[in-house]
Amino acid sequence: MANDSFSIKLDNRTEEDIKKRIAELAKSYVPQWHFDTENPDIGSTIALLFAEQTMRNIKHFNHLLPKYHAQLVNLLGLSLMPAQPSGSVVFIDLIADTMEGTFIPSRTKLLSTETEDRIVFETTAPLYVSNSKFTGGFLTRRSDGRVYKFADEAAEEFFFEPFPLFDFRNMEAEGEDSVVISHPFIFDVEDEDIRIDLTGNESLLSKMRDGKFSFLFKGPNGYMPVSDYQVTSTGVILQKDFSCIAPQYQELEDEELEVLPQEPTKLKILANEPIIETISIDKMAISSNGSFRQMDFVGNEEESFKENNFAPFSDKLDLFNECYINLENYFIKQESQITMEFDLLFGTNNISISQKELDESLKIIKRKPRNQADELGPDVYPDEVTMCYYNGSSWRRMDIDGFDIRMFAKGTEGHIKFTFECPADWQSIDVSGRQGHYIRIQLIQSYNCYMIPAVHHYPIFKNLKCSYSYNNATYKPKEVTLISGSRTTDVSNAVATDESVDLFHPSPYKEDALYLCLDRPLVNGPIGLFVGLSAGTSVPCQPFALEYLARDGFKQIQIEDGTHNLSQNGVLRFLPPEDIVKSTLEGREGYWIRIVAAKQSNHEVIPPIIEQFKINAVEVLNVDSQAEQVFYLDEITPNMSFPIEGNNILDVDLWVNERNVLSAEQMEELMRTNPDRVKADVDILGAIQNFFVKWDEVDSLEFSTKEDRHYILNRVTRRVYFGDGLYTKTPTYMDGPAFVVFVRSCDGERGNVGEGAIDQSIEYLEFVGNITNPIPASGGNNIESFQNALKHGANLLSNSGRLVSAADYIRDISAMSNNIEHVAVVSGVDQYLRKSENRLNIIVLMKDFEKNSLTFQRLAPSIKRYVVENSELTIAEDDIYVVEPLKVKVTVDAWIRRDLTEDSFVVMEEMKRVLKEYLNPISSESHMGWNIGVLPRRKQIFMKLNSVSGANRVERMEVVAEYTDEKGTHVVTLEELPNNMFFVVVSGDHKIHTF
Repeated sequence: MANDSFSIKLDNRTEEDIKKRIAELAKSYVPQWHFDTENPDIGSTIALLFAEQTMRNIKHFNHLLPKYHAQLVNLLGLSLMPAQPSGSVVFIDLIADTMEGTFIPSRTKLLSTETEDRIVFETTAPLYVSNSKFTGGFLTRRSDGRVYKFADEAAEEFFFEPFPLFDFRNMEAEGEDSVVISHPFIFDVEDEDIRIDLTGNESLLSKMRDGKFSFLFKGPNGYMPVSDYQVTSTGVILQKDFSCIAPQYQELEDEELEVLPQEPTKLKILANEPIIETISIDKMAISSNGSFRQMDFVGNEEESFKENNFAPFSDKLDLFNECYINLENYFIKQESQITMEFDLLFGTNNISISQKELDESLKIIKRKPRNQADELGPDVYPDEVTMCYYNGSSWRRMDIDGFDIRMFAKGTEGHIKFTFECPADWQSIDVSGRQGHYIRIQLIQSYNCYMIPAVHHYPIFKNLKCSYSYNNATYKPKEVTLISGSRTTDVSNAVATDESVDLFHPSPYKEDALYLCLDRPLVNGPIGLFVGLSAGTSVPCQPFALEYLARDGFKQIQIEDGTHNLSQNGVLRFLPPEDIVKSTLEGREGYWIRIVAAKQSNHEVIPPIIEQFKINAVEVLNVDSQAEQVFYLDEITPNMSFPIEGNNILDVDLWVNERNVLSAEQMEELMRTNPDRVKADVDILGAIQNFFVKWDEVDSLEFSTKEDRHYILNRVTRRVYFGDGLYTKTPTYMDGPAFVVFVRSCDGERGNVGEGAIDQSIEYLEFVGNITNPIPASGGNNIESFQNALKHGANLLSNSGRLVSAADYIRDISAMSNNIEHVAVVSGVDQYLRKSENRLNIIVLMKDFEKNSLTFQRLAPSIKRYVVENSELTIAEDDIYVVEPLKVKVTVDAWIRRDLTEDSFVVMEEMKRVLKEYLNPISSESHMGWNIGVLPRRKQIFMKLNSVSGANRVERMEVVAEYTDEKGTHVVTLEELPNNMFFVVVSGDHKIHTF
């Protein structure tokens, strides 16, 4: 039935629309049943009867006359909610290398070029565009005073991966509290006592006994812990089971080798706990001892010998035969007493010429040789032997107790013991491709050694061992470096001169804080700092303060917090401090500001995920402040109304010319007492030509008096209404403009433009370069529809404007905005089901939740205020929490047997589309959406997959759910997912496999 001009359609559906909807729902809920309208079974017949009855009811509803419809709304005292402008944040940059900054006034008009339509945005606050940029930053932790790096310092520009603010569980601290003591040789000994004397602090030694410090030596592979340590009354005795000597060569091209310099041996004393007080000592000294050990190397330039049994000059004594011995860890111990012991034996070697050699030598002489069978020749001994070390330029004889240059000349066997002081100028040299400190044993005299025949008595060294000792003497370290966090201090001179030294200092960082470094100081102002958070960040939030570094420390900056305690993307606005100074923190020089977490908070804190920091940011709204509209009167009648221009009108400023009704004294009094509400036009002589007074918008003139300057704005008809002129005011000036109107309008839902769409300025902005919005504009809403107003009315009739049951809360809050998709009410627990008796949670899911939380954050305060004003429950305002649901990402991995008649890729993509739609909490024409707290079951997903044409059956399916709580992110099977009334399902990235 066609509707005439006197009726209004409450429901535009046709009977075909209803049947189509039945078919869609049947496919979702009972996929095994086919709804057939041509050859209906009993189920289809019932569905067709239901469709016919529903259509009859719709026809009856659509006969409601417009005036009755409007009257119903008026009787309920309802007015249509105005349109809502979308909002976003805009970055404004300077043209490179132009000037230090430029000022952008409030209500500067910017333009979106995403569509052909003109969509205007206005800045909500003034902004000074600065040329300062972030160059780096770091985090500090209150509990241990450590520094944590979050930015990529290798990048040319300030860059960082998203990180949870003040959640240090997965972050690695920079720096440490330690003392590094180095010496060229005293520490380098294995499985022997290394003594560290630390006098003047019994408390330090007591802490070492309690295990509050660790001891590590630097080896070839970095610092390694000692094998054992013992704290004495004067210090610590350490033992390590590895060598500190690093590899002495590095390979070059063409298989060449380069000798590497030997680094000093380093000991690190590392604090295992945060340092809370200064720890000092009066003196520091070191020493070590080495018990007897075999040589590292014994040999000559051509071959190596067995270390425990060798002939230094071989079994044939030749002049200048030599042998090198090396025990590197001991031979580098300058000024120590080195003891060398071995058993001296002699071997015998009869040297004679063979008959063949003799015959060859007598060929020319032709004499008959003598019979040499019984001739042995003289006895040959090593008559003079030297022991030398290399001093860097030549071999120098060693001053050895117990050594005589002729001690091997008589062939006397026995136990030999040498003692000498390790020379201070002993240098390393290469022997047979091996670098080290060597003793060279050289034969310099052996009488008759070249006579033949002869008997050579050659020495044999057996069980050669070496030890060293400093005989209780101690020495100063060559270098002592203090490490506090990432700062280092050299106190070598103070230790060398026995000055008192503060070894450990408490960290200067006593806050959970985020430090940011700027390359230039911020000047003028106001400054806009954008803080970008990842999607899903929601209240509870993180109370904080913004501070800057002045000459006498950090000071607080007063800010306008657009992030609501870091619970949403937003802008921090502040005036730059004048006394900020350039300082160096953690090796970086610049101008420092920091975000400091509140030490105590009544809020539960969930770490926000920080994605971006950016200077020169300002919030914008899709608001178009239009030029004034001037109205003139031809006649004055009661209840006058006038049309005004503008779609989706937000509000108007209406100024009425009262020059004809106010005396000069009254006008002067208004200008003195209310200068913001009057505007006067004067001529060159100072006479007032027009006197405009600002009037106020009201919902109804029923309670207005003749003295009240009131008007009504109907945003649907786009008209302004005045009173009757008798009991209520109306404009009366006819000799010029009667009143002027300034309209502020928006584009409603059209204003929800995407990221990067706001990129132009309508007016000329000097020195301004790029303009962009880093987040999509959201929250735009058209003026409320009559259908939604009737929903309001139904709620009002149901609960009389009072919130009693959970259904009351859900109905009223759902009707507050077209952007709201689902509402749930949960009491007595927090988001993670921890008991909180007085807590009332209003859980709200917005239709644009996937973009960001901006729409939710803009609406949340209004929802909380409405609940406080209308709730019948006795509940404190601080116990009401308006929160977003916790998202559960459900991901499906399925293996299906494909119908060979269908294209494999098409089937797979169709199944992904079906799953993505099915697991979407937002409703659509073919999908009901998922309510908060309701999650799909495995069987439902299985049936949904099997309903897709082209797949014979699902052979295997895996479903996992990912969610985040106060303990972190978890991935579990759908069956293992805990029940939580705050959960809402969202679609993951699904994978479909065919075979």
